[in-house]
Amino acid sequence: MGFLETIAESHRFASLGCFVFLVLLVYQLLKMIIAKSTRFNFSIKLFKYEITITIDDGKTN
Repeated sequence: MGFLETIAESHRFASLGCFVFLVLLVYQLLKMIIAKSTRFNFSIKLFKYEITITIDDGKTN
C-alpha cells in the first residue's frame, strides 16, 4: 500500500501546486487591473519547455 499512498500524495501536491499557480496568476491580473497597467508578462520554464503569457496594448506612456 505504500506505493499507492505515494501516488495519491504526489497527485494531491501536484493539484495544490496548480491551484497556487492559478491563484498567483489571478492575483497578478487583479493587481494589474487595479493599477490600470496594460502590460503583463509571465514566463515559466520547466525542464525543456517554456510557457509565456504576455498582455500588451502597444501604447507607450
